[in-house]
Amino acid sequence: MAQLLKEGGEMLLDRYSLIRIGFGWELFPRQYAAGLLGSLLGGGRPEAADCDGSALLFGRDGRPVGGQLQSCCIYYGNTNLYDFALVHNGDNLTGIGSGDDESIFIDLGRLPEEVERVALTFDFFKSRKKLSFGRLQEVAVRVVDDPTGEEVCRFEPESAGSGGKALLAAQLYRTGGGWVFRAEGKELPEARRKEDLMAIRFEKK
Repeated sequence: MAQLLKEGGEMLLDRYSLIRIGFGWELFPRQYAAGLLGSLLGGGRPEAADCDGSALLFGRDGRPVGGQLQSCCIYYGNTNLYDFALVHNGDNLTGIGSGDDESIFIDLGRLPEEVERVALTFDFFKSRKKLSFGRLQEVAVRVVDDPTGEEVCRFEPESAGSGGKALLAAQLYRTGGGWVFRAEGKELPEARRKEDLMAIRFEKK
């Protein structure tokens, strides 16, 4: 059974190499386009929420690997890094429907030694609507063993009341015993564009 982590919770991924990071989100029911009455009568359709999942790579010095967005960040606009060691499955513009809305495949065994941490983030930077995490429910990031489809662990950040455009949902960090998944759930209030995510700083472990 998959482990449900709380903020600050960790799980060692020593048994896994090829993993999939799933990003999921939904709008609160009150945001249905046809209103409450229309939803009750079955005439409402879910409003789209263009959220984006990304993974940013950081080195031992705490700085983004390569120093440029295209060298350290895998997202809808940069879907392949290190010869398919990291692959983004493409942009989901709505978030409508169950399951993962976006996914990033990571071959942990093929990440270069210089990569010490991987920040897993959600953001609304390119959304045309004035959306924030306070309007979302069922926000989740999870780790799946890709060869078997087994859900290893998941984290559901608290989003209600948050007005930010970006969220550090979780991180992966390298240890002597293997990679560790750590639940974070930290809003990034200063972030307004993808490049701002390169300024994420981590507590020393």
